[in-house]
Amino acid sequence: MSAKEAAKLLPSREQFVRVWRALEREVDGTLTSPELPFLRRLSAEALGAESFPRTVMCLAVFAERGLVTVERHDKYITLRLTGGKRVDLDASPYLCALREGLDGTKGGSSA
Repeated sequence: MSAKEAAKLLPSREQFVRVWRALEREVDGTLTSPELPFLRRLSAEALGAESFPRTVMCLAVFAERGLVTVERHDKYITLRLTGGKRVDLDASPYLCALREGLDGTKGGSSA
């Protein structure tokens, strides 16, 4: 992955916070919604550059870290928030790989 591609996908801390707060507001128990319109709404909350791909990355990191379960069926997405636990988002393999792409190093770097 090129540094330019990694930069397009790497969310800022503020984008993570905005997407998480939007999820808390939107998902009461379980939410099933047409996927693309839902992701567009979330990305509008994220603001900033490249908000759509970064929103998708936020959701992937939240799922990988166990904060949300994501199921996709046809054109629909089903989300469940798993509870108020705290996790280390920076330890996500997805974010480490993106940082490697930015830095051109193995093993990532701390952000």
